[in-house]
Amino acid sequence: MSSGRVLLAPYLSFALPCLLAILLTDQQDLHLTINSYHQPFLDQFFKYVTILGDGYMLYFILLLAFFRKYWETLMLFTGTAVASIVTQIIKRSLALPRPARVFSENDQLYLVPGIDIHFHHSFPSGHSTTAFAIYFGLALLYPKQRWLFTIVAVIVAFSRVYLSQHFLEDILAGSVIGFAFILISYNLWSRLANSSQRKWLHQNLVKK
Repeated sequence: MSSGRVLLAPYLSFALPCLLAILLTDQQDLHLTINSYHQPFLDQFFKYVTILGDGYMLYFILLLAFFRKYWETLMLFTGTAVASIVTQIIKRSLALPRPARVFSENDQLYLVPGIDIHFHHSFPSGHSTTAFAIYFGLALLYPKQRWLFTIVAVIVAFSRVYLSQHFLEDILAGSVIGFAFILISYNLWSRLANSSQRKWLHQNLVKK
């Protein structure tokens, strides 16, 4: 089964409902509706789970070099890095306001205590980009666990909306970028590894 087909159903199970919600509702009304469903347990849960989409997760990818082939580690690292760079370029170019800025004069918005709230560069979501690149990349390496990795990516992405750091369209856009670039990276590195004479691409730090 091709890499795209392996991930298509898991990805669409997230993307299509998001797209429908975005198309059928007003951005601010949708966010306030989601924001109204909060409780102490979820506040703490999403406060910490959102860390799994931080940029420094790139460094943890390098640990794969100990037990996965070098080309697989490079695939995951470069795919995530390039996707993140593209997201940051778009963020800085559009400079769209985040929920806290949009609702700055609206006391209906609930903000989770202890969160460093951001006000600018909302679209697209960097955490969502990172999450979908990393965890869908892992799904390519461990296809039997692809639904588990999908759930992790979706939870991390949704945490950005729950914490009012992003709107729903921000995380959808971030997911598209992360998903697209990890597929491109996988196809490029797998072809390079299979067609080149570079035997080191098929080695790792444990077995050389």
